Amino acid sequence: MFYCILLLIGFSQVLWSNSGVVTLDLGEWQIPIHGHLVWIAIIYTALASWLGWQVSLPLTGATNARQSAEANFRAGLREAQENSQAIALIHADSHERHLFHELFYMIRKTWDTQTAAWRNIQIFSTGYASLNMAFPILITAPRYILGSITLGAMMQAAQAFQQMVGALSWPVGNAGGIAEWRASVERTLSLLKVLANLEKELGKPDHWIQVKSSNRPVLAFRDLSIAKYDGPVLAQNINMEIGQGEHVLITGNTYTGTKLFRAIAGIRPWGRGVIELPSQGRLFFMPPRPYLPTSTLRNAICYPASRRVFSQEQLEQALRLVGLENLIDQLDQQDNWINTLARGEQQLLGMVRLLLNRPQWIFLQEAFDSLDSQEEERMLRLIGEQLPDATLLVISHLPNGASFYSRRLAL
Repeated sequence: MFYCILLLIGFSQVLWSNSGVVTLDLGEWQIPIHGHLVWIAIIYTALASWLGWQVSLPLTGATNARQSAEANFRAGLREAQENSQAIALIHADSHERHLFHELFYMIRKTWDTQTAAWRNIQIFSTGYASLNMAFPILITAPRYILGSITLGAMMQAAQAFQQMVGALSWPVGNAGGIAEWRASVERTLSLLKVLANLEKELGKPDHWIQVKSSNRPVLAFRDLSIAKYDGPVLAQNINMEIGQGEHVLITGNTYTGTKLFRAIAGIRPWGRGVIELPSQGRLFFMPPRPYLPTSTLRNAICYPASRRVFSQEQLEQALRLVGLENLIDQLDQQDNWINTLARGEQQLLGMVRLLLNRPQWIFLQEAFDSLDSQEEERMLRLIGEQLPDATLLVISHLPNGASFYSRRLAL
């Protein structure tokens, strides 16, 4: 673009001086036009730029569709990789293969659409470039035929016209690149728009739950209502104080209980009311499937803390307590543990992580749903023995362990 600007500055004056004055005869009116070739070049390239813009518009949509199709394909591959054991156990590989064929077909289809858009741009650009070679001669030839200018002046004017049109034609020559750039910008702007709307919603105190810190060793809910992002209320008028060392079973709607845990953690706090968190003591959340990064087993267990925080003796003791002493010899082995270990073993590793961190406020979200009822009850008893002063809020479907809880919260 900078080079085109230099050409425009350099040749517009040359073209203006070579244009002379052309008189437009309208019968009774005689209108002199100075620098008519400059005006023709501007009108000509403006029309070409508009046409080029129209031709390149489909490329933006096609590029967006291709990027989305490729992203869906990558996401599908990633999801299948993470759930490969479950897929293999139910022999669903043929279904997954069919799904990937459909996803890849969409990639091929969007690539064909993008190729067609590129073809149209190339046809237009090539035709426009060919016309630029002849058009300057056509518009300067009449003055040469009439004897107003010499052949040298005509060629000089034609060359200056070509250079000026070439400079002004930067949008036409870069229509494809601009269209692809617009596709990327539109995707980024759509993301920014969603984030801006989210910030706007969070800026309305009546639309989200306020999480405050309290000096008292109590977890309290004050006139708490839990809602979805788009407005429907899931639970309301929750008023409860949970003291240190209490074990609370959350019953009713599991989905609403999950929303409550997220609100406590400050994630998706849609609703109204106040949650008071104790300023003393660490909060520890255990989801149904703990995150185990691809690394050594030692690093995966200690995550997100450093491996140096916990000693070998602490790790071995915790593994033995939960019944995973068979993994002690694999602590320094590197693997993708999400795919290597069964879901129940992963949940037991989450229990190991809990015993190592020794938090004071524990939130179990179906953290042992892959274990049988006796094993889940054993894990709860183990928490009570190892962390007698810890407070537990538990979401669970299993009937055993009812005597372990001192209170219930029905949602």
